[in-house]
Amino acid sequence: MRIVPVLVVLAAALLLACASGSGGSEAMKAVEKDMTTQEQFKSPPTTNKPRKNVTVQFTQASVHPSIARVLPGGNVAWVNYADTFVGAVVFPASIKESFTCDQMRPLFSKVVAGYQSIPITGEGGENVTLPCPLKPGTYDYQIYLGGGGDGSLGIDNPEQTLPAKIIVE
Repeated sequence: MRIVPVLVVLAAALLLACASGSGGSEAMKAVEKDMTTQEQFKSPPTTNKPRKNVTVQFTQASVHPSIARVLPGGNVAWVNYADTFVGAVVFPASIKESFTCDQMRPLFSKVVAGYQSIPITGEGGENVTLPCPLKPGTYDYQIYLGGGGDGSLGIDNPEQTLPAKIIVE
């Protein structure tokens, strides 16, 4: 969004309106028209196509792709590129019925928030994958970030959370 040009146009219109008396309303109409036709910032649509296996990378500030599109029977893996944080993938409890397997362990375990992955350290440590494929649908999840250099996650009180989504098509 271009704030400075808009402010300049508004100031000029105000001066014009004050100087020209009744002609000011026409100037204001021109300013309003200009403001409504200016380019607005829009988020680009997702361009990732569904694939059999998707790798999700995260840092302390972002998740990429934030929407992982997976083909039925496919899998998702998470890799930590955060400088100082340990991460964990956390699904709501309702995710359990959407998995094609009964056992979530050893990579995920039941916690108060739902199902949490083992810590993902990013220092050559273990990455995390889904325990088995998800049924077709849309699944929101979060990446909890916490801990630090000592390798602890601090999951009871994460320092940061990053929202993301999996779509099985």
